[in-house]
Order: sequence, then C-alpha cells, then structure tokens
Amino acid sequence: MIKNIALILIVSMILFDKLEAQVKYEKEYRLNQKDVPKPALEFVNALGFDRKIKWYKEEGLDKTSIEAKTKYLSKKYSVEFNSKGIIEDIEIEIKLNEISEKVRQNILKYLNTNYQKANICKIQIQFSGDPDALINTIVNQKFTNNPEVITRYEMIVKVKNKKKHEKLEYLFDDQGEMLQKAVILLKNTDNLEY
Repeated sequence: MIKNIALILIVSMILFDKLEAQVKYEKEYRLNQKDVPKPALEFVNALGFDRKIKWYKEEGLDKTSIEAKTKYLSKKYSVEFNSKGIIEDIEIEIKLNEISEKVRQNILKYLNTNYQKANICKIQIQFSGDPDALINTIVNQKFTNNPEVITRYEMIVKVKNKKKHEKLEYLFDDQGEMLQKAVILLKNTDNLEY
C-alpha cells in the first residue's frame, strides 16, 4: 500500500513538472538551397532581402522545420517554415528597450516574480498569421496594427531559483503575458567543464 502511494506521488510529480514546462531540444544544420521546398523559396524571395540567405534544417523533439536566416536593415531575421515549406513565423532579433514600456514591464514583472535571478540572453519579436500580411509587414517595415498578424516575443533566459540554474525559452504575447515556457536541453558539448 505504501509503495503504491509512493509510486503515485512520484509519477504525479514527474507529470506535474512536465506540464509546467515543455522541454526543448533542437539540432540545426545547413541546408542547400536546392533542398529547400519551393513555397519557402518563393516566400523568402517576396520579402526583398538584399543579403545572402542561409538555409537550415532544424530537428526538434517533435518536429522538423526549415529556417532561412539573414541580416536585413541591421537586424537578424529568421523565417521559419514547416517541413513542406509553409510559413510558420518570422522572427527579428531586438533589444529589450525596443519593446513598449507596458509590455516590457509585464515581462520583467513575471521574470522577477518567478526567479531569484533572470538574465535575458536573446529577444526576438515574432510575427505569424496570414502569409500576404506577413510579407507586407516586412516589406513596409510596419510592425503594428495589423489584425492579420499576431505579434509575440520569444526570449532565451538564464534563470536561478533555489540554487538551480536553467536556460529557458519563453513566449510572451503582445501584452507581455506568458504563453509558453520550455526548458532548453543543452548538448553534451555545451556542458564540458575543464
């Protein structure tokens, strides 16, 4: 009886922990342009980037995607597609002070409430939605007030809580409310200690 209760408690704790945060692991490698699905090539060509596009295949725990990366107007762009070349989102690397004051304060309040220490490593503004609206958003550099485009913020954050250090990926909505949290699994090479 006691063994059964202990087993139920252990399984419950594992399941609860998994519900609280997803796990994220990605393996990324270069992809030749000839291996990129035609819809992805056409979409990126419509964006009018003036620099070379580097293509990548990204394998995660539960999906595979295609990603185009480039620099445009002094910003790093990442355009992500599913394995068939259908657009998923466009991400632009930004700085914390480029997020509106209200949204920034909501994000910082969330992080400061939940962790002893939180260090934001990377921020990307993420756009998803209607493909034509996404093209229009990038080409015209108008990032607000389009009901056909969903705006979110993706962040990589190193956190500390009760002597536990983690690297997390967060997704916040356009108001700074937390939508998703994933624990980033580091590769063995990331954990080498000398």
